Amino acid sequence: MKKNVVLFCIAILMMSLLFACSKSATNNIENRENQNVKTEKTGEAGSETFQFTDSVGRSVELPANIEKIVPSAGLAQMVLYTIAPEKLAGLATALSDEQKEFVNEEYWSLPVFGQFHGDNFNLEAIVSIDPDVIIDIGEAKSDIKESMDEIQEKTGIPTIFIEATLDSTPEMYKTLGKLLKEEERAAKLAAFTEEILDLAETNKGLITDKNRVSLYYGSGDKGLNTNAAGSFHLEILDYLGIENAAVLDEIASKGGGNEISMEQLMIWNPDIILLNDKNVFENVASGKEPSWQELTAVQNGQVYLVPNAPYNWIGFPPSVNRIIGMNWLGNLVYPELYAYDLKEKVKEYYSLFYHYELTDEEAKQLLDQATKGD
Repeated sequence: MKKNVVLFCIAILMMSLLFACSKSATNNIENRENQNVKTEKTGEAGSETFQFTDSVGRSVELPANIEKIVPSAGLAQMVLYTIAPEKLAGLATALSDEQKEFVNEEYWSLPVFGQFHGDNFNLEAIVSIDPDVIIDIGEAKSDIKESMDEIQEKTGIPTIFIEATLDSTPEMYKTLGKLLKEEERAAKLAAFTEEILDLAETNKGLITDKNRVSLYYGSGDKGLNTNAAGSFHLEILDYLGIENAAVLDEIASKGGGNEISMEQLMIWNPDIILLNDKNVFENVASGKEPSWQELTAVQNGQVYLVPNAPYNWIGFPPSVNRIIGMNWLGNLVYPELYAYDLKEKVKEYYSLFYHYELTDEEAKQLLDQATKGD
């Protein structure tokens, strides 16, 4: 009797195992079939897609392998060129002759589609080249979701937004690295960015009111346009612990900033003056502008020309060009805290971000009139 019970139990166990194996095999077949169905729905074999959630919570279906990208505007163009230039299917803004000096010639002839928020955004031309995705990068405007949805609906092309503040630049690169399968390059870009952001955070705590330097940034053909304290375009001053001498009740949001008078500049009387226009700089530095000679910064030889190639280092436009700007300005204003070989730092940045190998002479020219002793 006991023998029969044992045999019965063994039989039940074997039947259970056979049923489990059969169910597992069925599930595997169903899973493969489901995957095949998704591939068939989203394109030909090998063109699988995935769901990507952008920085404003929009879920967008993207190709698994992104090879052709259209940038939404100048900021996106700058960032995408640093991480995946070979995937740019076109440009948002044409390259100037000065910019072409530092951009590989193969990208000069890319079609220009215009910018999202401009009057020249050419949707038809974008559709005609059939890109994999349109990418917008920058600070999130209040209507960003609606703008992305509208472009995607009009073109039928996946359109995504990736937020990029100065703080979030390393994370932005890591996100793009995964998205574009450029993780190794993204890691290097993120690491370079994190290094200066971390150094600035540490050094800011070492700067007291007693040794804090005040600075005026002048633009325009007279040097009397400025971006006041609190301006997004001069954000790097806050990061570096530099006082923006231009304190105004109303801050202009446009890149050109507020127009001021010479009398106002004399009241502020900053320790250091940065000028964006070479002609203005040369006139001030050479003494051809008598009214400027009354300023302490001019008398002390603390007037410098902001490097502008291929983009302004201070923040015009406010993108990843600010990373080298922080390295330069930190070393200029607080050299004891930012003690490194600036020329080598500039060469490293241009190689990594612009894919351009600067010679020693080119690095020297970029820093000409932008550092002490020049």
